[in-house]
Amino acid sequence: MGRGSGQGQGAVSAQRSFDAAASRAGSFAESHGHVDAANVFLNQQRHQISMAERQNQYNIASVNMNNFLRGAQKAGATFKGRVYRGTTAAELDQIRATGRNSTTWSVSKDPEGAAHFAKKGGVLLKFNKNSGTVPVDNIRGSVTYNEGLIPRGTSVRITKEYTRNGVRIVTLERDE
Repeated sequence: MGRGSGQGQGAVSAQRSFDAAASRAGSFAESHGHVDAANVFLNQQRHQISMAERQNQYNIASVNMNNFLRGAQKAGATFKGRVYRGTTAAELDQIRATGRNSTTWSVSKDPEGAAHFAKKGGVLLKFNKNSGTVPVDNIRGSVTYNEGLIPRGTSVRITKEYTRNGVRIVTLERDE
């Protein structure tokens, strides 16, 4: 459902919180010169950057975006609510082995935003709160909707796992 379309009060409140964090992130990107880096990552080279990160190759666009994300986190431009990421068993194994994400994670405020990827990859990651997600919807030029990013190398731990309808659901907490 879209914004304001019969959502429960909790969903409306979460949307307002997400939008406020997105506004702070957009302002941070503007005031600290990160708009171009964000647009390269979000709109121009996302696939190439993702491939480089998965192969652990140096990529300046990834470095620039992650510098923005960490700066935005320090400035308080994060969404504190629940976020989701659909992924694969291989990425879950990597998390188990290292306790960190090896790529810049795209996450959704809404479970529906991650559902396709969870069904395809077999795993749904869920943060209940304080994931460090930086919403990117209000960065000038962004064409995202309810999307946030978590910087590469974020330390996480698994707190709960279960399977529902053939999808492994894994709850994570960020180690700070």
